[in-house]
Amino acid sequence: TTQSTSTKRKRDASNETPLSPQDEAAIKRQKNTDAARRSRLKKVLKMETLEKRVSDLEKINSNLILRVAVLDSEKTGLKSKESSYEERIKMLECQLAQAHKAL
Repeated sequence: TTQSTSTKRKRDASNETPLSPQDEAAIKRQKNTDAARRSRLKKVLKMETLEKRVSDLEKINSNLILRVAVLDSEKTGLKSKESSYEERIKMLECQLAQAHKAL
């Protein structure tokens, strides 16, 4: 279809009257203006997409920071319990050893 399209364009172009250099320049400027407009629109859409992604990632990051803080707090509480349980175990082992000696 590419070859038939280019052939069709050549036939269409041959049927048209030749354009003046000013008209050709005007058409070229218009095509360039349209291409620049499309490019700017594409850039704006890309920026909006990136800004949305940044916003989403910042929310995720905030949630993860909060989760880390909660887990750190839980960890501290568990370490404290572990420490008190270890002290209790040592104390009970000492009492058991004394009881065995008493027997």
